[in-house]
Amino acid sequence: ITDVGALTPISVLSASYQAPAAVPEEFNLSIVALLENNTSPAVCRVRLLPDGGIGVIDDGQTRGLVGSVYSLAPNTPRLPDLSLLTSILEILTPNLSIPTRAFSDGFPGVPDLFEWFAIRFRGRLVVPAEGSYQFRLNSDDGSILYLDGALVIDNDGTHAPRARDATITLTAGNHDFMLDYFQGPRYHIALELFWRGPGESSLSIIPPDNFLRPN
Repeated sequence: ITDVGALTPISVLSASYQAPAAVPEEFNLSIVALLENNTSPAVCRVRLLPDGGIGVIDDGQTRGLVGSVYSLAPNTPRLPDLSLLTSILEILTPNLSIPTRAFSDGFPGVPDLFEWFAIRFRGRLVVPAEGSYQFRLNSDDGSILYLDGALVIDNDGTHAPRARDATITLTAGNHDFMLDYFQGPRYHIALELFWRGPGESSLSIIPPDNFLRPN
């Protein structure tokens, strides 16, 4: 294990994978593989995100949903057409899992904006098996979910945390994903996206493994 900048060994070890490791904070890691009698090591550099991390500056490579952030005029009552606005920031999130929190805590990865902003999340949803899928979108304030360009859930408007459900049939494979969200006035922020697939008994947050960057 080495320091990314200087590739100075921090520790040299031989180990086998046992279980996922807890990552309390974001950091960069270089993994060096050196075969016996081989003087040219292979180096892999990765960026590890903290457990449950959401909302980091997009580096153009890391897997997840890309979020384009927009500033909104005060008293905007509903989501505007975000394609007509200019993004002020690009963030990356592994999935959408922000339970209700105080507006003063802000949206992860979006600095200095607490009210009157919007985010368009784009990516690909990986569907493991063909069948009927129930989706639940909980947000404060408005949010709209699209899959393959078609409207799935409309939870728009200025409101307290509120969930809306929809059930659709999906084929196995990757589907174009877009979700528009906006935060209006104080006092809370929330954005959660759940699903329930064929044969599953309960809804759960869509995990990071089921999201890819947009094409």
